[in-house]
Amino acid sequence: MTTPEQTQKRRKVRAILASGLVLGVGAAVTLAAWNDSVWGSAEFGTGANSWNVLASFDGTGWDDFASDSDKGTFAFDLGAVAPENMAPGNTVYGAVGLRVDSSAFGADVTLRTEASTGELAEYLTVVVNEVSSFDACGTETGTGVFTGTAEVGAFTGSLNINPESTKYLCFAVTLDSDISASDLTTPGSGEAEVTWVFDAQSV
Repeated sequence: MTTPEQTQKRRKVRAILASGLVLGVGAAVTLAAWNDSVWGSAEFGTGANSWNVLASFDGTGWDDFASDSDKGTFAFDLGAVAPENMAPGNTVYGAVGLRVDSSAFGADVTLRTEASTGELAEYLTVVVNEVSSFDACGTETGTGVFTGTAEVGAFTGSLNINPESTKYLCFAVTLDSDISASDLTTPGSGEAEVTWVFDAQSV
């Protein structure tokens, strides 16, 4: 026989169990609503042949000149003195054009003397000015860009070239006015061969 007290306890148990079921269902729904995934992908690359710096040593033809075996040759024949007949204090001039072959990136350019032979090299100073055209080298003062020597080492200064733009540089090489015949192994006769390198970085 069930007493009123026992009946009341069963109702409490049923109420607690029912409440537990409701809470359980509610918790499951809440967790499902707060978990989701979104995926995305992309591909990246530097591009092939998208940026290049070309040079011209004659004012008309352009090429990479990308290695020592493929280097260009300056023509220091734009001044009044031939480079093979310099006297103390003389300056000879040679031009080079640099062009950025890219519509997206420009170039920051530095200059260094990569190789230098001959006893005359230590007596040669080099000033590089930006001029308005290839033919202006030797006749136009221009704007100073690089300063250095014919001996191995980095030049001071830097050059920025905008995308799809060209800059013309004039090398002014001067033989030290203080050099004397006794400074050379063969008095009055000395030689030097110099290799310069432009290092360019895309910007």
